[in-house]
Amino acid sequence: TAPQGTRWEARITQDLTAALQPAGVKVQAKSKERLQIQLVEARSDYKLGNWKACVKMSASLDLRGSGNRQMDASRCVTKADMWGYTSADEALAVAYSDVLGSILASLEERTARR
Repeated sequence: TAPQGTRWEARITQDLTAALQPAGVKVQAKSKERLQIQLVEARSDYKLGNWKACVKMSASLDLRGSGNRQMDASRCVTKADMWGYTSADEALAVAYSDVLGSILASLEERTARR
């Protein structure tokens, strides 16, 4: 199996590409505009019969020399332990989706002001 960091990197890249390409954004390695995403935290903790999953991301957007724009988002989700680690994975998936959605919404808002 791939190391955890590699799996997260692949997932974030795939999800960003899937979200941005339909909006007409060309996703390429070398570009004047750069979006960098940092996964700061992704964890699931078990306590008192519940899974608490937290995800935190930071994003930096550089638009052709008009300066960097920083975006941060975090979310914690609690889910009852009905299915063991599957419940933990589901809680983490919801937290991740919410954080990525927040980053993309912030990205759209900031590029519209350009």
